[in-house]
Amino acid sequence: MSGRGLRVELLGPLRAWTDPGERSEVALGPARRRAVFAVLAARANQEVTRQDLVDAVWGDEPPPTAVGALHTYVSGLRAALGQDRAALASGRASYSLRVPDDGVDAAGFERSRLIGTRLLGAGDWSGARTALTGALALWRGPALSGVPGPFAEVERRRLAELRLGALEAHARAGLELGEHTEVLASLSALVAEHPGHESLRELVMLALLRSGRRAEALESYRDARRALAAQGVEPGPALRALHQRILHEDSGAAAVAEVLAAGPVRADRITRVRDLVAGPAGWDRAFSEQHPTVVRAPAARRTPDHPTPARSSTPAPPRPTARPQPARPRPASHFLGRTEELALLHELITDVRAGRGGLLWLEGDAGVGKSALLAEALSTAPGCRVVPVSGARGLFGDLATAPLVAAALTGSTSPEPLVLLVDDLHALSEPDLLMWHRLATTALAPRGAPLLLLAASRPLATGRVLPRLRRAVRVRGGHLLTLPPLPTAYVAALVGHVVGARPGASLLDLARRAGGNPLFAERVAASLVRRDAVRVVDGVAEVDEVELERVPTSLLSVAAGVLEPLSAAAREVLRCAAVLGPRFRVAELGAVTGRTVRELLGALDEAVAASVVVDPGSGEELAFRNACLHRALLDGLPTTALSALRRRAARALSTLGAPPERIAAVSG
Repeated sequence: MSGRGLRVELLGPLRAWTDPGERSEVALGPARRRAVFAVLAARANQEVTRQDLVDAVWGDEPPPTAVGALHTYVSGLRAALGQDRAALASGRASYSLRVPDDGVDAAGFERSRLIGTRLLGAGDWSGARTALTGALALWRGPALSGVPGPFAEVERRRLAELRLGALEAHARAGLELGEHTEVLASLSALVAEHPGHESLRELVMLALLRSGRRAEALESYRDARRALAAQGVEPGPALRALHQRILHEDSGAAAVAEVLAAGPVRADRITRVRDLVAGPAGWDRAFSEQHPTVVRAPAARRTPDHPTPARSSTPAPPRPTARPQPARPRPASHFLGRTEELALLHELITDVRAGRGGLLWLEGDAGVGKSALLAEALSTAPGCRVVPVSGARGLFGDLATAPLVAAALTGSTSPEPLVLLVDDLHALSEPDLLMWHRLATTALAPRGAPLLLLAASRPLATGRVLPRLRRAVRVRGGHLLTLPPLPTAYVAALVGHVVGARPGASLLDLARRAGGNPLFAERVAASLVRRDAVRVVDGVAEVDEVELERVPTSLLSVAAGVLEPLSAAAREVLRCAAVLGPRFRVAELGAVTGRTVRELLGALDEAVAASVVVDPGSGEELAFRNACLHRALLDGLPTTALSALRRRAARALSTLGAPPERIAAVSG
């Protein structure tokens, strides 16, 4: 039966069952035999060497009879498994316990916990709470209760820490959903059990503050300080900042308004504003309860039609001018698709012209067409003053536009509708992000100034500030829009527009390989035209395959910018994957890196979240989103390092029994 019905519970007393229909419990036997089973179950479907098992059960000083005893315990466990005895498999010097993917409760807990924390980070508080509730429901008591040995002790502590983190995340989700009273009740027992855990204390203070119990929140801080002092430590920065926020909720906004009202905006005043908002309590004040939560019904979303390709999506982003002027129609560019997104933007422009503020946060990969979409929508915004701002330069990077930004910060904009467009929001400094948050509060106020705030950002793979800002926008009723890859038909039409002819098979392949990224397709096509590499026969354009492999330098710099926010560990894994080709199997990657699939998951999850790697749908492979990202990873390695990595990959594939042509391709 090979373990098809085997179920194991580690989150409480160690228990196992075969044949779940009958729920026949396995007699796991005496303590040390249970310890052996616990190690194998915790590492289910992995090879565990005999030496690792000895160390896990007996520690650093095993008895001389340990190996023999281990053999006896394994034999006893197989007998106890009965018809499922094949689930406990032997290798040359190892054992493994084969169970279904959902066969171990601890693994299920970790999966649901990870889903919950990711949903929490994305602002889906209801989804996060549901996932975390399911994860926590799997617990029946202290993990591996009664199981001896050093492995069990370490695993018990690890799982307990994960459970505490899940409880904390569950409480945070409840707070965001407004369940302050319920959260307080659940936190009381946790704080009593973990008096020195500062993040739990912080949640208690937030719950009290949001319940209108400010005095009790301050007393809770004093209680936390006493508990920490008993352990010989002081409250950390986050707890102190929250305390200051409760004490001085209004001071930051008043100080900024005073500076900006003092006269014309100059560089010295800009510096002063940044100093004020960058104080230790700045971010906490920005997200305090003094800002009203405005929940608006989302604008009506129109069902996208399926137009014939008409116009495309990558004009240069709008640049600051010496003097902002009312927007005027520009000559129509070649823009494609995005019907639904354009409809929403046009509705927001109509609203601001009618005196109603609004906010749109547009998120998407580099080159997917965020700037082009915003430029297309604003090309026809009569009666509005459009102020473009570059995130890299900052809100006050251009002194010509700074007065308009400053006026919007204080809510004193002119009656003329103002559209403030921040491209590359992710590049803003923390002080500028705080000011952007205040602009968002103005734009979303029920009777605020006629201000439409538009922002384009890359996906939030890292950082602490942008995710908080994103959640605040969602709570206050702003629009969060993720721009998906452009359909291949539109990308192909764009390529045809650039080359001036209907794309043939080779250029259609370029459109597919672009992964829905119009910037990639457009720049590669333009590069082909500049190199006279395009042949047009009977109105159909073709290129040689070798020409498609040459990636323009400008695109490699864009790709480097996409890869830069990833952790060093993720970039290292991706370089190894790049050597394997545009597509790779996780098992191959494990052989090249010397890591297990489980050890690779963190780096691969990070790469998928950043849209560097995608699942092409085969169920067996992962792929780089486009050739530009793949090439950038390879070009980032010195020649000697790349050669050594290719040799290592070739050896790994040979060990796996890969076909000779596959090994030759990897060898370079």
